[in-house]
Amino acid sequence: MYDSIIKFKNISGGLILQGSKSLEGQLFYQISLEQLVPPDHLVRRLAEVLDISWIRKATVAAYSHTGRPSVDPVVIAKMMLLGFLYNISSERQLAREIKVNLAYRWYLGYDLNEAVPNHSVLSKARRRLGVEFFEHLFEYVLRRCSEEGLISGEKLLIDSTIVQADASLDSISSLRYRPAEYFEQLEQTAEPHINKDNKLGHRRNRKNRSCDHRRSLTDQDATLYRRNGQRKKLAYKAHIAADSYKGVITSVAVSSSSEDDTSVVPQLLSQHCDLLDKPKQVMAESLYGSEECLGYLQNETIETVTKQRAGGNKHGCFDKSKFRYVANEDVYVRPAGQQLRRTRTQKTNCKAYYSGNKETCRNCSLRN
Repeated sequence: MYDSIIKFKNISGGLILQGSKSLEGQLFYQISLEQLVPPDHLVRRLAEVLDISWIRKATVAAYSHTGRPSVDPVVIAKMMLLGFLYNISSERQLAREIKVNLAYRWYLGYDLNEAVPNHSVLSKARRRLGVEFFEHLFEYVLRRCSEEGLISGEKLLIDSTIVQADASLDSISSLRYRPAEYFEQLEQTAEPHINKDNKLGHRRNRKNRSCDHRRSLTDQDATLYRRNGQRKKLAYKAHIAADSYKGVITSVAVSSSSEDDTSVVPQLLSQHCDLLDKPKQVMAESLYGSEECLGYLQNETIETVTKQRAGGNKHGCFDKSKFRYVANEDVYVRPAGQQLRRTRTQKTNCKAYYSGNKETCRNCSLRN
């Protein structure tokens, strides 16, 4: 410890004594949240353009006329908006942030001396208010974005991402029916708004896919997923469509991780068109470049910007379907008639590799 007073020269050359600061609580404060939150803060701008007072009237039927008062449903909606805006995925963390953040308190209408809602009100509200409430909130925000000119409606971006399920691999069990029967059951239980004639992404050979043979006992909707270099896990796919002008999300869908990306394109497009005009152009990565998906979008008179999905070979030449397999000899017959023999088998992903003689390839009539 140094007991002496430290003296030093500042930039202007004067002498300054070192200061000391400690918190001394006061019994009364003459200050308000209105003064503490800056005029240009995001929550103030949000409150100006997004009036969600309609939520109270829309949720009257979800509450009783007697009993203790609940947390205002408008507050619940605002809490979730704060979580999305500031990327706070944990409800416990969101409640802690609201407790100490003055701007969050101002936006929710909780003064300095008021206790903020517990994190558990969010999970209770989801059960009480249901999915439709949050869909209406999403639609309202989307309409406001459109009214404020944040959506052009010209170009739509489509993509998907993997979301890990909160389920253990130990919960996986084998199905008691064949993959074809399971797929038929999925079609029968599909949501009403999904077109049963939609075959996008469903024409692939699914007989040997392990994700179709096994399901989690604790989470029936999650399926096995594994990418090269990663461990397998139970997961879902989140499919998102966004307007290209400002990146505003216009429709969302969720599927099992085993579902082909193209299978939900009609659903995403239908949700988008229910609230906005049909886009003139859809942009997506090559996974959406299947002939079925391209044909579907063309039938909808939508221009498509994507790379055509490659077949079995990344080099873009003959697809694997052009090679005939001879089971009793374990060989593939090439389009020109020569044979490919098995050279190795990779145990990690159960892939078999077949190769031919280089000299034969050089002299092949189909080489060009």
